[in-house]
Amino acid sequence: MKQIKIFLASSSTLKDFRDKLIVKIAEKNKIWNRKKLNLELVIWEDLSERMQLTRSQDAYNREIAKCDMFLLLASDDLGIYSHEEFEVAYSLFQSDGKPNVLIYLEEGVKEHEHLQEFKKHLQDIEHFPAYYKNFDEWWSKLYKEIESHLHTIWESMDRRGENGTFPKKIGEVPLFPKVFIGREGKLAKIYRSFFEERQPVLLLCGEGGVGKTTTASRYYHKYEESYTHIIWAVNKNKIEETLLSLATYLQVTLDNQQSQKEQIGELLKIIDRLQKPILLVIDNVDDYDDLMQHHHYLQQTPNIHILITSRFTTFYDFENLNIDRLTPQKAKELFLYYYKQYNSNEEEILLGVLKAIGYNTLSIELLAKNLNRTQIIGYNLKKLLADLQDRGLLQLSIARKVAHTYHDLESAKPDKIVKAMYNIAPLSEDELKLLSLFSLLPEMVLTFDNLKEISPLDEEDLQDVLLELNDKAWLEADKESFKVNTIIATIVREEKEASLYSNATEMIAKSIEVLYYDKSIGMVQEYHKALTYVGYAESFLKYLNEIEYDLILVVDGVGNFHKYYGQLSRVKEYYEKSLAIAEKLTQKDENNAGWQRDLSVSYNNLGDFYKATGALDKAEEQYQKALTIREKLTQKDENNAWWQRDLSVLYERLG
Repeated sequence: MKQIKIFLASSSTLKDFRDKLIVKIAEKNKIWNRKKLNLELVIWEDLSERMQLTRSQDAYNREIAKCDMFLLLASDDLGIYSHEEFEVAYSLFQSDGKPNVLIYLEEGVKEHEHLQEFKKHLQDIEHFPAYYKNFDEWWSKLYKEIESHLHTIWESMDRRGENGTFPKKIGEVPLFPKVFIGREGKLAKIYRSFFEERQPVLLLCGEGGVGKTTTASRYYHKYEESYTHIIWAVNKNKIEETLLSLATYLQVTLDNQQSQKEQIGELLKIIDRLQKPILLVIDNVDDYDDLMQHHHYLQQTPNIHILITSRFTTFYDFENLNIDRLTPQKAKELFLYYYKQYNSNEEEILLGVLKAIGYNTLSIELLAKNLNRTQIIGYNLKKLLADLQDRGLLQLSIARKVAHTYHDLESAKPDKIVKAMYNIAPLSEDELKLLSLFSLLPEMVLTFDNLKEISPLDEEDLQDVLLELNDKAWLEADKESFKVNTIIATIVREEKEASLYSNATEMIAKSIEVLYYDKSIGMVQEYHKALTYVGYAESFLKYLNEIEYDLILVVDGVGNFHKYYGQLSRVKEYYEKSLAIAEKLTQKDENNAGWQRDLSVSYNNLGDFYKATGALDKAEEQYQKALTIREKLTQKDENNAWWQRDLSVLYERLG
């Protein structure tokens, strides 16, 4: 824990201010302690008992030399030793660059001669004070200075662990694939491409469900000792957004005056300066145009091995490694690994089915696991094929129907197999609830503890259902960690669209709780916990289209998180989403005062964003919209203290 000392010089008459400041510092320490920073206030009441009896002020002066910030607070006159303390602090600042020296004088009071002389001295040395009217105004000005100072310190240490170094594993940690059949040689090829052929970027290409992510994950775990740092990132939308999301994992505060391109450049420089070699895996880069537009970012980092998984057949700007379909022999081996009831009489059917499904890994696991799990006596591969054919899949070609051969079944893509199995092997109500929850979340590994907090099921049922879904291949698992395949998630969202919101109510409520933002202390939850829920929310908000009040609270929480941690490029997106929902709610019921206030809050948040980015005209426009609503609310209920408070806040913002 790094200690940040703040020395306060003030007179005995300002004891009330000192007492309130102690409380404020304690509140802020709840936040900063989570970032391994602690504010320590040094005041004369605390020091006096420890000072030498001969000349206590000399000891005070030595304390000033240990401090990071020096505050001089005065009302109508200076404290007895305040001027001397200022001279010590100012001299130290001139010679050593610390402590930072801040002076606060009360506005509109009759000043004693001593204070007037001090102000003249400040003018002579061109060190100008700030003015305050009351404690709240002083604290507001003071904390901006403290926060700025702390962020400067934090940026130099916040990416480091307890021992002052960067963590080895950054971002999500992928599942370890226990079953890895038919891809063993690919791992050595990846290693040679990076370490022997010196390829900076390697693209793992292949169709959906063929095993690209599994191969990348296996490489991540197998060769982790070959790297100093390993980073796993799931591409959720665009390459630029994915790269910028690494700033959140690294806890890097980006310069909001920079363009997005400049921010990404700075972020990649930070990663590139880590001790090499470094592995960066970007999973699910499936937008060809997006990669064409932004692939240059990935060619600027000579110290990073970048491994990308994609459904492209080829991409000419990078070295490509195709993850082909399994060979017939390996496909059969994988199928039989899961299907324990296999009878050699089913050989012809099995080979025909494997060929028709393109020897696709996901399809093989789904068919084999569900067949192995069936409770129907006598249900076998032949009957499963018949069920698939009843749904229009794997039909016999016209030329082969008479001969009753299975070698020329019509082919079926993985998504068709998944959709068919969704209906052939019905899931229980609890299984569907949990699977729909997974379909809303980012394609990340979720631990059992993660899921306990957001699941619609109780803990005992949750454990049973997770095991069932894994046994049926609807989820991947490793010990107590779970993940859903992209294709499965997409099908489940389509099939369960009408009940997605109702199945997500626990997750929404928990997200609101975790992402709660208190204006006096900031984010209530510690950073990594809040970051996890930001990931959840950013994903499920893409799929839930309901116009509900609780979604406004989630959207605001995400926006406030990015605002608090300095990622202003993400703030506007979520404040605008909040505004869109608030506008639709008020259209439903224009007389609902609560929804009207929420609309004004959305305008106010956007105003704060524009003000922070220097767009003052746009900020004023949003504040005016908020003001119009709040004036109407106040006119309807003049005795409502909340409306009056809201109104005064907006008047202050508009100056």
